[in-house]
Amino acid sequence: MRGSSALSEWFERLPAPAVWGLIAAVAMMLVDGPHGRLKTPIWTLASPLLEALHTPLSVYRHVEEEVGSWLLQRERIQTLEQQISQLRSDLADAAVVRSERDRLAQLLGMERPANFKALAAFPIGFDPEGIEWLMLDRGSADGVESGQIVVAAQGLVGQVREVSHWTCRVELITASTARIPIESQDNHARAILVGQGGQTLQISFLKRGLPMPIGEQWLTSGMGGRFPAGIPVAQTLKVLTEEGAFASASAQPLVPFSALRSVLLLVPLPTPTPVQGGGK
Repeated sequence: MRGSSALSEWFERLPAPAVWGLIAAVAMMLVDGPHGRLKTPIWTLASPLLEALHTPLSVYRHVEEEVGSWLLQRERIQTLEQQISQLRSDLADAAVVRSERDRLAQLLGMERPANFKALAAFPIGFDPEGIEWLMLDRGSADGVESGQIVVAAQGLVGQVREVSHWTCRVELITASTARIPIESQDNHARAILVGQGGQTLQISFLKRGLPMPIGEQWLTSGMGGRFPAGIPVAQTLKVLTEEGAFASASAQPLVPFSALRSVLLLVPLPTPTPVQGGGK
Protein backbone atom coordinates (compact mmCIF):
# COMPACT_ATOMS: atom_id res chain seq x y z
CA MET A 1 0.00 0.00 0.00
CA ARG A 2 2.85 2.36 0.82
CA GLY A 3 4.55 1.56 -2.54
CA SER A 4 1.33 2.26 -4.48
CA SER A 5 0.85 5.54 -2.62
CA ALA A 6 4.42 6.62 -3.33
CA LEU A 7 4.05 5.67 -7.00
CA SER A 8 0.82 7.66 -7.29
CA GLU A 9 2.42 10.71 -5.70
CA TRP A 10 5.39 10.38 -8.07
CA PHE A 11 3.13 10.19 -11.11
CA GLU A 12 1.28 13.29 -9.96
CA ARG A 13 4.56 15.21 -9.84
CA LEU A 14 5.68 14.16 -13.38
CA PRO A 15 5.06 16.60 -16.24
CA ALA A 16 1.99 15.65 -18.27
CA PRO A 17 3.90 14.98 -21.54
CA ALA A 18 6.20 12.53 -19.77
CA VAL A 19 3.23 10.65 -18.33
CA TRP A 20 1.45 10.45 -21.67
CA GLY A 21 4.68 9.47 -23.41
CA LEU A 22 5.20 6.59 -20.99
CA ILE A 23 1.60 5.44 -21.41
CA ALA A 24 1.92 5.61 -25.21
CA ALA A 25 5.14 3.58 -25.15
CA VAL A 26 3.59 0.83 -23.07
CA ALA A 27 0.48 0.79 -25.33
CA MET A 28 2.55 0.52 -28.51
CA MET A 29 4.52 -2.37 -27.05
CA LEU A 30 1.33 -4.20 -26.22
CA VAL A 31 -0.11 -3.62 -29.69
CA ASP A 32 3.11 -4.54 -31.51
CA GLY A 33 3.16 -8.04 -29.96
CA PRO A 34 6.01 -10.19 -28.75
CA HIS A 35 7.92 -10.16 -32.09
CA GLY A 36 7.18 -6.62 -33.21
CA ARG A 37 9.68 -4.27 -34.80
CA LEU A 38 8.83 -1.38 -32.52
CA LYS A 39 9.88 -3.02 -29.25
CA THR A 40 13.55 -2.06 -29.38
CA PRO A 41 13.11 1.60 -30.28
CA ILE A 42 10.25 1.93 -27.83
CA TRP A 43 12.42 0.48 -25.02
CA THR A 44 15.15 2.92 -26.02
CA LEU A 45 12.77 5.86 -25.78
CA ALA A 46 11.12 4.65 -22.55
CA SER A 47 14.32 3.75 -20.67
CA PRO A 48 14.94 7.25 -19.24
CA LEU A 49 11.38 7.41 -17.96
CA LEU A 50 11.57 3.91 -16.45
CA GLU A 51 14.92 4.73 -14.85
CA ALA A 52 13.48 7.93 -13.42
CA LEU A 53 10.58 5.90 -11.99
CA HIS A 54 12.85 3.19 -10.55
CA THR A 55 15.19 5.58 -8.71
CA PRO A 56 12.67 7.12 -6.24
CA LEU A 57 11.11 3.72 -5.62
CA SER A 58 14.53 2.28 -4.76
CA VAL A 59 15.20 5.21 -2.44
CA TYR A 60 11.79 4.74 -0.82
CA ARG A 61 12.39 1.01 -0.27
CA HIS A 62 15.83 1.73 1.24
CA VAL A 63 14.40 4.36 3.60
CA GLU A 64 11.55 2.02 4.55
CA GLU A 65 14.03 -0.77 5.37
CA GLU A 66 16.20 1.59 7.44
CA VAL A 67 13.21 2.91 9.39
CA GLY A 68 11.94 -0.63 9.98
CA SER A 69 15.38 -1.69 11.24
CA TRP A 70 15.55 1.35 13.55
CA LEU A 71 12.09 0.62 14.98
CA LEU A 72 13.07 -3.02 15.56
CA GLN A 73 16.27 -1.99 17.35
CA ARG A 74 14.34 0.51 19.45
CA GLU A 75 11.86 -2.19 20.47
CA ARG A 76 14.72 -4.52 21.43
CA ILE A 77 16.38 -1.76 23.49
CA GLN A 78 13.11 -1.08 25.33
CA THR A 79 12.75 -4.81 26.06
CA LEU A 80 16.32 -4.96 27.40
CA GLU A 81 15.72 -1.87 29.57
CA GLN A 82 12.62 -3.51 31.06
CA GLN A 83 14.58 -6.70 31.76
CA ILE A 84 17.38 -4.69 33.42
CA SER A 85 14.84 -2.84 35.57
CA GLN A 86 13.26 -6.14 36.62
CA LEU A 87 16.67 -7.63 37.46
CA ARG A 88 17.52 -4.60 39.60
CA SER A 89 14.21 -4.99 41.43
CA ASP A 90 14.89 -8.70 41.95
CA LEU A 91 18.38 -7.93 43.29
CA ALA A 92 16.96 -5.38 45.72
CA ASP A 93 14.37 -7.93 46.91
CA ALA A 94 17.09 -10.56 47.31
CA ALA A 95 19.17 -8.13 49.39
CA VAL A 96 16.19 -7.50 51.67
CA VAL A 97 15.60 -11.25 52.04
CA ARG A 98 19.29 -11.85 52.85
CA SER A 99 19.28 -9.05 55.40
CA GLU A 100 16.14 -10.41 57.05
CA ARG A 101 17.58 -13.93 57.04
CA ASP A 102 20.77 -12.68 58.70
CA ARG A 103 18.75 -10.85 61.37
CA LEU A 104 16.70 -13.96 62.10
CA ALA A 105 19.83 -16.10 62.26
CA GLN A 106 21.33 -13.61 64.71
CA LEU A 107 18.17 -13.70 66.81
CA LEU A 108 17.87 -17.46 66.81
CA GLY A 109 21.57 -17.81 67.63
CA MET A 110 21.47 -15.47 70.64
CA GLU A 111 21.74 -16.88 74.13
CA ARG A 112 18.27 -17.26 75.65
CA PRO A 113 17.25 -17.68 79.29
CA ALA A 114 16.74 -21.25 80.43
CA ASN A 115 13.23 -22.73 80.37
CA PHE A 116 12.09 -20.49 77.51
CA LYS A 117 11.45 -21.22 73.86
CA ALA A 118 11.82 -18.56 71.18
CA LEU A 119 9.04 -17.50 68.83
CA ALA A 120 10.09 -15.23 65.95
CA ALA A 121 7.80 -12.25 65.30
CA PHE A 122 7.71 -9.13 63.16
CA PRO A 123 6.59 -5.61 64.13
CA ILE A 124 3.47 -4.52 62.22
CA GLY A 125 2.88 -1.19 63.97
CA PHE A 126 4.31 1.38 66.39
CA ASP A 127 2.83 4.22 68.37
CA PRO A 128 3.24 7.58 66.59
CA GLU A 129 6.42 8.42 68.52
CA GLY A 130 7.79 4.87 68.40
CA ILE A 131 8.70 4.92 72.10
CA GLU A 132 5.67 3.55 73.98
CA TRP A 133 4.48 0.36 72.28
CA LEU A 134 4.60 -1.80 69.18
CA MET A 135 2.32 -4.42 67.61
CA LEU A 136 3.59 -7.86 66.65
CA ASP A 137 2.17 -10.38 64.18
CA ARG A 138 1.75 -13.05 66.87
CA GLY A 139 -1.23 -13.63 69.11
CA SER A 140 -3.05 -16.17 71.24
CA ALA A 141 -3.26 -18.49 68.23
CA ASP A 142 0.54 -18.80 68.51
CA GLY A 143 0.57 -19.32 72.27
CA VAL A 144 1.32 -15.68 73.16
CA GLU A 145 0.12 -14.49 76.58
CA SER A 146 0.25 -11.21 78.47
CA GLY A 147 3.46 -10.78 80.46
CA GLN A 148 5.75 -12.60 78.03
CA ILE A 149 9.11 -11.00 77.27
CA VAL A 150 10.19 -9.65 73.87
CA VAL A 151 13.87 -9.41 72.92
CA ALA A 152 15.99 -8.46 69.91
CA ALA A 153 19.55 -9.45 69.07
CA GLN A 154 20.84 -6.42 71.03
CA GLY A 155 18.76 -6.95 74.16
CA LEU A 156 15.40 -6.37 75.85
CA VAL A 157 12.58 -4.81 73.81
CA GLY A 158 9.68 -4.92 76.25
CA GLN A 159 6.82 -6.98 77.65
CA VAL A 160 3.52 -8.17 76.14
CA ARG A 161 0.57 -6.27 77.63
CA GLU A 162 -2.42 -7.03 75.38
CA VAL A 163 -3.13 -10.10 73.25
CA SER A 164 -5.65 -10.73 70.48
CA HIS A 165 -6.09 -13.85 68.39
CA TRP A 166 -3.51 -12.87 65.75
CA THR A 167 -1.56 -9.95 67.24
CA CYS A 168 -0.16 -8.65 70.51
CA ARG A 169 0.75 -5.25 71.91
CA VAL A 170 4.16 -4.82 73.57
CA GLU A 171 5.08 -2.16 76.10
CA LEU A 172 8.57 -0.92 75.21
CA ILE A 173 11.24 -0.36 77.85
CA THR A 174 11.19 3.33 76.89
CA ALA A 175 7.48 3.69 77.78
CA SER A 176 6.69 6.09 80.61
CA THR A 177 5.07 3.22 82.54
CA ALA A 178 8.01 0.79 82.23
CA ARG A 179 9.88 -0.25 85.40
CA ILE A 180 12.59 -2.92 85.13
CA PRO A 181 14.85 -4.29 87.91
CA ILE A 182 18.42 -4.18 86.58
CA GLU A 183 21.96 -5.06 87.61
CA SER A 184 25.32 -3.62 86.56
CA GLN A 185 27.34 -6.06 84.48
CA ASP A 186 30.64 -5.17 86.18
CA ASN A 187 30.02 -4.33 89.85
CA HIS A 188 26.57 -6.02 90.14
CA ALA A 189 24.98 -2.90 91.61
CA ARG A 190 21.18 -3.11 91.70
CA ALA A 191 18.81 -0.38 90.50
CA ILE A 192 15.49 0.24 88.75
CA LEU A 193 15.36 1.26 85.09
CA VAL A 194 12.55 3.78 84.53
CA GLY A 195 11.08 4.57 81.12
CA GLN A 196 10.85 8.28 80.35
CA GLY A 197 8.57 8.24 77.32
CA GLY A 198 11.52 9.35 75.20
CA GLN A 199 14.75 8.11 73.70
CA THR A 200 16.56 7.92 77.06
CA LEU A 201 15.99 5.98 80.28
CA GLN A 202 16.64 6.77 83.91
CA ILE A 203 18.51 4.55 86.35
CA SER A 204 16.96 5.15 89.77
CA PHE A 205 17.55 3.91 93.34
CA LEU A 206 21.24 3.43 92.69
CA LYS A 207 23.44 3.23 95.78
CA ARG A 208 25.58 6.33 96.21
CA GLY A 209 29.34 6.18 95.89
CA LEU A 210 29.46 3.29 93.44
CA PRO A 211 31.64 3.79 90.37
CA MET A 212 29.47 4.55 87.34
CA PRO A 213 31.60 4.70 84.16
CA ILE A 214 30.01 5.98 80.97
CA GLY A 215 29.01 3.04 78.78
CA GLU A 216 28.49 0.67 81.72
CA GLN A 217 26.11 -2.05 80.58
CA TRP A 218 23.04 -3.06 82.56
CA LEU A 219 21.23 -6.39 82.54
CA THR A 220 17.91 -7.55 83.91
CA SER A 221 18.42 -8.70 87.51
CA GLY A 222 15.53 -11.16 87.64
CA MET A 223 14.13 -9.63 90.85
CA GLY A 224 10.35 -9.81 91.08
CA GLY A 225 10.16 -12.60 88.53
CA ARG A 226 8.78 -10.43 85.71
CA PHE A 227 11.95 -10.49 83.61
CA PRO A 228 14.45 -13.37 83.39
CA ALA A 229 17.91 -12.44 84.67
CA GLY A 230 20.81 -11.65 82.38
CA ILE A 231 19.12 -9.90 79.42
CA PRO A 232 21.06 -6.80 78.23
CA VAL A 233 18.94 -3.65 78.56
CA ALA A 234 20.85 -0.34 78.51
CA GLN A 235 24.14 1.45 79.00
CA THR A 236 24.97 4.46 81.16
CA LEU A 237 25.10 7.90 79.55
CA LYS A 238 25.88 10.11 82.56
CA VAL A 239 25.31 10.41 86.32
CA LEU A 240 22.50 12.86 87.10
CA THR A 241 22.34 13.29 90.88
CA GLU A 242 23.82 11.90 94.07
CA GLU A 243 21.47 13.46 96.62
CA GLY A 244 20.08 11.56 99.58
CA ALA A 245 20.66 7.85 99.95
CA PHE A 246 20.50 7.11 96.22
CA ALA A 247 22.03 8.30 92.99
CA SER A 248 20.48 8.39 89.53
CA ALA A 249 21.82 8.32 86.00
CA SER A 250 20.59 8.54 82.43
CA ALA A 251 20.90 5.53 80.16
CA GLN A 252 20.48 4.61 76.52
CA PRO A 253 18.56 1.53 75.28
CA LEU A 254 20.70 -1.07 73.55
CA VAL A 255 17.95 -1.90 71.04
CA PRO A 256 17.65 0.53 68.08
CA PHE A 257 13.85 0.74 68.04
CA SER A 258 13.71 2.84 64.87
CA ALA A 259 15.47 0.06 62.94
CA LEU A 260 13.69 -2.87 64.58
CA ARG A 261 12.63 -5.44 61.95
CA SER A 262 12.32 -8.72 63.81
CA VAL A 263 12.14 -9.88 67.44
CA LEU A 264 11.80 -12.99 69.56
CA LEU A 265 9.00 -13.70 71.99
CA LEU A 266 10.24 -15.70 74.97
CA VAL A 267 7.54 -18.24 75.70
CA PRO A 268 7.97 -20.12 79.01
CA LEU A 269 8.26 -23.85 78.63
CA PRO A 270 5.66 -25.86 80.54
CA THR A 271 6.83 -27.02 83.94
CA PRO A 272 7.18 -30.81 83.94
CA THR A 273 4.69 -32.51 86.21
CA PRO A 274 6.59 -34.57 88.80
CA VAL A 275 5.91 -38.28 88.51
CA GLN A 276 4.70 -39.69 91.80
CA GLY A 277 6.32 -42.97 92.60
CA GLY A 278 4.18 -45.74 94.08
CA GLY A 279 5.05 -48.82 96.07
CA LYS A 280 3.36 -52.07 96.93
